[in-house]
Amino acid sequence: MAKGIPFPESNLVLRAPTTEDAAAGTVYDLHVHRYRDLDGNPNCISKWQFAPDELAGVVANSGVFWFHAWGATHPPVGIEGANPFVRAAVAGEGEDLAAEQDKRRLALIEQIGTAADLMDGQPLQGELGDVAYDLLRQAAAQLSSDRQRIAAAQAAVAAEVEEHPSAQDYRNRVERAEAECAELRAKVAELEADKARLDYLDRCNAALNAHYGTTYRWKLIQSHNVNRLMIGDFEVDLHDSQPHGLPSCRDAIDERMREAKGQAA
Repeated sequence: MAKGIPFPESNLVLRAPTTEDAAAGTVYDLHVHRYRDLDGNPNCISKWQFAPDELAGVVANSGVFWFHAWGATHPPVGIEGANPFVRAAVAGEGEDLAAEQDKRRLALIEQIGTAADLMDGQPLQGELGDVAYDLLRQAAAQLSSDRQRIAAAQAAVAAEVEEHPSAQDYRNRVERAEAECAELRAKVAELEADKARLDYLDRCNAALNAHYGTTYRWKLIQSHNVNRLMIGDFEVDLHDSQPHGLPSCRDAIDERMREAKGQAA
């Protein structure tokens, strides 16, 4: 018996109805591609493979095989050997069917426009004119209907993908989630580094007060002349403007933390 097999375009897995069926192996998971056609009707595509001996039997039987369906009737089905996701418009060209249809549609629109321009200067008369103008109206109406059906089908496909993501959709989501996690981890590392700097300053001040019995506190001094983070009421030398030290307070703290760590070692 041919067996259903996974394929990249599948966007849904039909599971066994009960855990007992799955455990017994009487029903297995079936990968399908669920979509809506241009008329909005739901469809499912699955992929099947014969075992070598089964395929040999089909070939020996002139390509004939038997299709079994549960239930009181026979569902409408289509069976083919060609890949339905990439169809050749002309045998051997290998062009995508939808792209070929778009080309033909654009060519028809251009021809309709050309015909309308020619008839504008030389309008057709009589029965020929009636037939020609009626064909133009029908073609324009058909193109408009095609566009509406295509837009509706595309919207249905988008909704179907959202409801039943494919394996590639899940991989894309995982990649986005991993990128977001990496960005969050980097931000957390930055926050932890800043916390370590501030904790270091507080530990130094606490050790100083414990050693000398003082009660120094932190004070941020800012004016149009200086920006200083200091302990207590030290005098600020307004002329101390030489470019020494490090430009970032984080760099200055990091340098002192490294020095303290080296002294402790």
